[in-house]
Amino acid sequence: MVFDEGRKMGLRKLVVELTSVCNLSCEYCFKELGASHLSSALLERVLAEARLLGATKITYAGGEPSLYPYLDKALGMARTLGYRYALVTNGWHFPRIFPLLDDTRAALNHVFFSLDSAEETSHDRIRGQGSFQRIMTAAELCRNHNLPFSFLVVLNRKNFHELEELSLLASRLGAAGLRLGHLLPTSERIDAELSLSDTERRAVEKQAQKLDSTRNITISFAASASNDRPGACCETFAGYTASIDCHGRLSLCCQLADYRGAANQSDIIADLHTTGFAAAYTKFLARAAAERTRRDKALAAGVALAQYPCHFCASSMQKANWRAGAVL
Repeated sequence: MVFDEGRKMGLRKLVVELTSVCNLSCEYCFKELGASHLSSALLERVLAEARLLGATKITYAGGEPSLYPYLDKALGMARTLGYRYALVTNGWHFPRIFPLLDDTRAALNHVFFSLDSAEETSHDRIRGQGSFQRIMTAAELCRNHNLPFSFLVVLNRKNFHELEELSLLASRLGAAGLRLGHLLPTSERIDAELSLSDTERRAVEKQAQKLDSTRNITISFAASASNDRPGACCETFAGYTASIDCHGRLSLCCQLADYRGAANQSDIIADLHTTGFAAAYTKFLARAAAERTRRDKALAAGVALAQYPCHFCASSMQKANWRAGAVL
């Protein structure tokens, strides 16, 4: 697919990292936490410019978006500019920010809660005591006030056997769905201890497909799932989704920006403080095309990791140096 300038470029969605601040410190998280907040003035300019290029959706992420000091402005901008927005949160401070979501519900598309286990003790072992009950409270708020919500689950060796229990919990709580992703390792130790084998990944993907056909909720995988087809294997490679980090930079992908423990920043396309969004997006499209070609060549050469797009990009862009020999 060829993307041209302006409305023909294919832009549909922005993923915006509002802050690098988070109240939790999950062992497997791929984000480098810090103390940075995205400038609200820059956010407003970028949202306006991206809207002219055809973007209609925003996903606000972090860090933890509830700790972004200008969250009310960010949600208001989405509504004013005609976007539909989603919010990714750990749910800890959800009752505090709920009025902001309720006030902008005309623009709210979805709330995503991060969940690690269907069992309270196991979830809290990763996210801290009380975290599970806070998510339950947040889900109840959404259900009682008709706000659409789903759960995000990072699958790893500690929870991949819980898929059926997770789907039952999500259904019982009134969630719209369960969005799954394979763990992106941030160190060789985490990789060895928590990453699933190829056989385990494919087995749990197959199980997810089966559950999706039998449950009353949507159960699906993110781009990290196995995919041996060449070409645009994700929204980024298709040019549909552009990602902005909390430093005001356009990144190739939200999962590559501020990758924990990685000094390499080859995913950064442009600094939006000094470059207009339209010009930056044109560079983004060229880079996405180059990365598609790189992965296509790896697939043709039989590189096993190329079958997992997110893991391939993390390795090929030197976010996971111990896997350097696994890519072209």
